[in-house]
Amino acid sequence: MAKHEINYKGHFTNRHLHSIFPYRTLEAIKSRRLKADYKELILSLRTEGTVARDVEDELEKEAAAALPEPTIELVEESILDVGSSARCLRIHRH
Repeated sequence: MAKHEINYKGHFTNRHLHSIFPYRTLEAIKSRRLKADYKELILSLRTEGTVARDVEDELEKEAAAALPEPTIELVEESILDVGSSARCLRIHRH
């Protein structure tokens, strides 16, 4: 996320990052950008001009680990005519 932020030159950075990481809420992105370690990472990337790969990889792993596993539930099954049926599935994210 930090790498995308330092390469982005426009306005509305949080919205831009949300378009790249749609699985993270806008509030989660805002919160992450306010933390001291993230600000230090941004500063180091901008001043040194290098990507701190270990920290960035750690942030990506953190984001991926925060995603819940979806569960699928069969809600309704009805027979439309002989040999065919319709199923309604509901996907839950916890």
